[in-house]
Amino acid sequence: MDALIKIENLTLGYDKDPVLKEVNLEIFENDFLGVIGPNGGGKTTLLKAMLGLIRPMSGRIVFRKDINTQKKPIGYLPQVKHIDRNFPITVYEVVRSGSLMQNIVRVTSAEIKMRTEELLHEMGIYNIRHKAIGDLSGGQMQRVFLCRALLSNPKILILDEPDTFVDNRFEGELYEKLKTLNQQMAIVLVSHDVGTISSYVKTIACVNGFLYYHANNIITQEQLDSYNCPIKLITHGEIPHTVLKHHNH
Repeated sequence: MDALIKIENLTLGYDKDPVLKEVNLEIFENDFLGVIGPNGGGKTTLLKAMLGLIRPMSGRIVFRKDINTQKKPIGYLPQVKHIDRNFPITVYEVVRSGSLMQNIVRVTSAEIKMRTEELLHEMGIYNIRHKAIGDLSGGQMQRVFLCRALLSNPKILILDEPDTFVDNRFEGELYEKLKTLNQQMAIVLVSHDVGTISSYVKTIACVNGFLYYHANNIITQEQLDSYNCPIKLITHGEIPHTVLKHHNH
């Protein structure tokens, strides 16, 4: 089976300064990859490369042929803090904008409208579809952008720290939703919370200047230390928590 995304000897950076070096990674159908690591380690930079927002300094990213023919149907859920709340756009318009990632030849306007409304109902935000995004809570905002990411029926769903600025209730609902979605698509999830995501992801990659791939969802402190990933695992009873140790960028 061919990989949806194949990354080979990839080096990424800005202004000729490498942030991430010699990355090799393959993502297949129904993979659920958790990406962890410290701030500044290269997690978001890796996502930007997958989304085509930055070009490699060296190496390459190869997409499976069927992804290329559909305008790279990759759903993306950005961090809430990077969203411009002052932009004059409604919930419905944000979700509908996800159709830009679809092959328009194959999808009619009526089908896009129907799918948009289905997702709004599914996420429990149909009643706020005419609200401006600047008036939403963090949890509502995440629901809106998850709908937008799913509108294109992606082969891969990429989420950049989706548990930031959301309430505990929606965080639990989100992970259960992702578990269901993983039956239909591959998922790449960036998070600082190793304890929580390890209950849902299938594999883990620690990103800190380099990428260290772990082929299952069980990871120990000793393994994190060997990956040079400055994350400390702490568990209280049955509820895992994580905190970041001090690190130098």
